[in-house]
Amino acid sequence: MKLSLFIAALLSLLSLNSQAQTITLTIEGLRNSQGIVSVGIFKNQEQFAKEKPVKKQLFPKTTMKAGLLVVELKLEPGNYGFALLDDENKDAKMNYNWIGVPLEGFGFSNYVSSGLSKPEYSDFDFVVKPGENKVHIKMRYI
Repeated sequence: MKLSLFIAALLSLLSLNSQAQTITLTIEGLRNSQGIVSVGIFKNQEQFAKEKPVKKQLFPKTTMKAGLLVVELKLEPGNYGFALLDDENKDAKMNYNWIGVPLEGFGFSNYVSSGLSKPEYSDFDFVVKPGENKVHIKMRYI
């Protein structure tokens, strides 16, 4: 009897760990309500270096207030990193000026970009766990 209760409890915990979890994403510093916010979801450095996210989510800026947008998405528990693009012209790519400086905003999960080079995946990765998951992103415009 005790063994069957233990097995039932273990299976319950395992199923909880494999269920998609809600991530509350707070995006700060959007400069206008034009376009959409594109969230690239990465699981490792190789995907990030090749700019090949495992998933991409698009969010309209319709609920943005004073440059702040709060959205939710669902992911299975695991290690992730978010790279955001403020795609103001909705062309699904970062636009640059003639010398290569980004014309649109960008940001990374729980990481504030300060230089001109791309961060490493390990600079902005985080773990999605069962329960409450919050990620903060401060947008940067150059």
